[in-house]
Amino acid sequence: MFTDGTSILLSNVLASFIHSGDEVRFPLTLEAVSATAEIQVRDAKRTTGRREIFQAEIGYATQPRKDKRGDLFVLAEVVGRCLGISTIQLRCETLRDYFYAGSRNCPFDRQPSLYEVLRSSPKASLTELRLAFRLRSLELRTASRSFHDLATLERAFNIVGRPELRACYDALLTDAAAPALFPYGGFGCLLAAGELSRDGTTFYASRILSFLPQQKTQHIRAPLRRFSFYNDHAVYLDSRGKLEILVDQASLPISWDSTWNQWKHLLPSKLSIRATFVQSGKYHQRGGGWQLLKWQTAVPSRTEVTFTARITEEVGEPRRIHHRCGQFATALDEIRSRGEAVPDAESGATR
Repeated sequence: MFTDGTSILLSNVLASFIHSGDEVRFPLTLEAVSATAEIQVRDAKRTTGRREIFQAEIGYATQPRKDKRGDLFVLAEVVGRCLGISTIQLRCETLRDYFYAGSRNCPFDRQPSLYEVLRSSPKASLTELRLAFRLRSLELRTASRSFHDLATLERAFNIVGRPELRACYDALLTDAAAPALFPYGGFGCLLAAGELSRDGTTFYASRILSFLPQQKTQHIRAPLRRFSFYNDHAVYLDSRGKLEILVDQASLPISWDSTWNQWKHLLPSKLSIRATFVQSGKYHQRGGGWQLLKWQTAVPSRTEVTFTARITEEVGEPRRIHHRCGQFATALDEIRSRGEAVPDAESGATR
């Protein structure tokens, strides 16, 4: 509530950081009134030890780069820019201490690793990590532990359960000053503490207070033949729906490897997948310019896979067909190519 008697409705998270006497800037247009509206709060009296906080919906967050002093940072674009602020600059150590921390209440070098949160090992496979996540989640729910403990567990698995984020985290364990990626490329509502640049266009974030990604839950039917198989996981890509789903071998009662890609077109089975998807994106160079490509990525901790009781038999028959015929595919292609190059006896033309 303001001194003139008017009021504004805020989320509990944002409201907890606002104190009496703070200066609050927010847009007055109806289009901007939402839970993710841009709001800037300035501590005019400097009574809280911080200068400003800023909430905004962000789009794409860049890959890490170095500033003039050699410090690593990423830039997140502000969607809407109703207050004139176009970008939020986040130091990589700020991303590290929020997204890659086993505990946000102590320095990075004195906190439990994400593997310790999962009660697993840095050498564990993706399948072993999912099993550890399921077991630890069951233990916490049985013990009626707090929402905070469950949220920390989910965050740990959502980092080490994605190969590119796990590689980033493993590098941070070796060198805490290594580059830190903004998980899934940004896209969500960011609340950060820091200060505004002199020209008012960039907010320099020194600490992330909260981040809520753009997310939605979907239930789809995914044909097995549309998966790309790797030795420890498989990835489903739907170019029409722009969906990406990673499945590990703990989700299915079958074992695969990369050779499945040679005969996956024979697979008749479909998986029923219910997952929470977050917005992802990356810039690609096309036609001499850069274009932002967006897609929806399934969160590992909230991906559920169901399948038919006959999936083992449905996979076994195509495997046997490939074993009988597919193993000769290379030789048959070579014979076919040679036959096409033999001149026709009657016409003299090459067949």
